Amino acid sequence: MASAPEWKVYWHGDYLAACKDLSDALALCDKNGDGSSIRHGHAKSKTVWTQGVEAVDSLDYDIVIKIIRNRMVAF
Repeated sequence: MASAPEWKVYWHGDYLAACKDLSDALALCDKNGDGSSIRHGHAKSKTVWTQGVEAVDSLDYDIVIKIIRNRMVAF
């Protein structure tokens, strides 16, 4: 049996999707614009990215993925 997707995408607190790949979650977040976020699981405390709040250009996925991976160390 396959494992559940670890990345959850929300838009203004509403659950949109689950993704197995972080780059897919980031693409959905980018598409939905400001107010969308990525969580590692469903807990709000596990939010690793919020579109429109971060000081980094979300179009540079490589940099954003590095930032998210570094934040995961804190969990």
